[in-house]
Amino acid sequence: MSRLFKLVVFLSALIRFSYGQEFSGVAVDGNIDEVVSKFVQKGFQIKPDNQSKKPVVSLTGYTSTIKVELFISYNPSTKEVWRFSVYLP
Repeated sequence: MSRLFKLVVFLSALIRFSYGQEFSGVAVDGNIDEVVSKFVQKGFQIKPDNQSKKPVVSLTGYTSTIKVELFISYNPSTKEVWRFSVYLP
């Protein structure tokens, strides 16, 4: 019984973290323009393009009192967001 309970808890946590990804109240889904505009409304600033050809948008801002750099990865053909990477300097 104990093993079954642990397995159910583990699987439910895995499902939650795989499908419910969000940062600062913004979900990892949708169009890149919509997601970036949500972060800009929260006070984040878009970093100037570093001439890279990678499909990544860089932003800087504060979450609570911590300054972070946020990298939003998206599919270049569909413009769908698929990952947030957060860097704490």
